[in-house]
Amino acid sequence: MSKFKQRANTNIMHRLRKSASETVSFTSNLRNYKQFQRKQAFYEWFSKFRGGYESLEDESHSGRPSTSSNERMVEQVKQLNRSDRRMAIDELVQEVGICHGSIYTILSDYLKD
Repeated sequence: MSKFKQRANTNIMHRLRKSASETVSFTSNLRNYKQFQRKQAFYEWFSKFRGGYESLEDESHSGRPSTSSNERMVEQVKQLNRSDRRMAIDELVQEVGICHGSIYTILSDYLKD
């Protein structure tokens, strides 16, 4: 489930006057629902909604942009993955030259086929 949908569900549960722990309990009982979000992030969003925050989007913040999940890296991982579907993440790290987390992000977020 996308972060946007998770936040929408959190907002709905808040509007139904459910507590944060009731919401976590409810969402953890949903079928095929792995982990809601990081618990800390969930409680932060629940607190924002309780304080009157309405938007489901992240606030803009300064920081360094991601350089390892750009189009060039995604395409390189895609080509390697298509040429050998059994290639391990460690092998992809060696070939592409980016960290495990970035490889995993590319595989799970950009190449879900």
